Amino acid sequence: MDWVRGKCLGKRSYGSIFLAIPTNIISPPLAVKSALIIDSFSLQKELKILLSLFGSEGFIQCYRDCLSHENGMTIYNLLLEYAPGGSLVDLINKYERKILKCDVRLYTQTILKELSSIHNNRYVHCDLKPTNILVFLFDQQELSQLKITDFGLAKEPDEDDSRKFFYQYTFRGTPLYMSLEFVKLIEISPALNI
Repeated sequence: MDWVRGKCLGKRSYGSIFLAIPTNIISPPLAVKSALIIDSFSLQKELKILLSLFGSEGFIQCYRDCLSHENGMTIYNLLLEYAPGGSLVDLINKYERKILKCDVRLYTQTILKELSSIHNNRYVHCDLKPTNILVFLFDQQELSQLKITDFGLAKEPDEDDSRKFFYQYTFRGTPLYMSLEFVKLIEISPALNI
């Protein structure tokens, strides 16, 4: 599938996210995460994890990766499902105090179900936060689904804790969303996501 890079949807520590507009008019828009090839380790890791979770409805779908050459540099691109509703933080900011308790209960239940699936597959997300939960809308009005994204910092099943010392100085995740237990013990377990 050929595509053209559209507007920037956001910038992250690993690179940037853009709207990817397929050149085939029939295909829906996609999101593309892009980084310089030398800085693409976390995107390549995310590809591996998303492919192992492919078909699960609670996670962003990854279609493929590809390289592009722009301004004399090699760019690694990860083509993903596009979430027209933005992230959970966008939803919170849009409706502020108007989100009903029953909706909060439904969102929480959905996220916990998706976390359970992640943990059953022996992954630990390590960076769960509102910007990493995407919103999919039904008829551009009504929320139909939340999906977890951004697995670039996740702990994989075959990864041991031998790098524990390394993570004393380079934590996985966003400090604002880290539990005090993680900061103190530096233990990467499913409890970290809660």
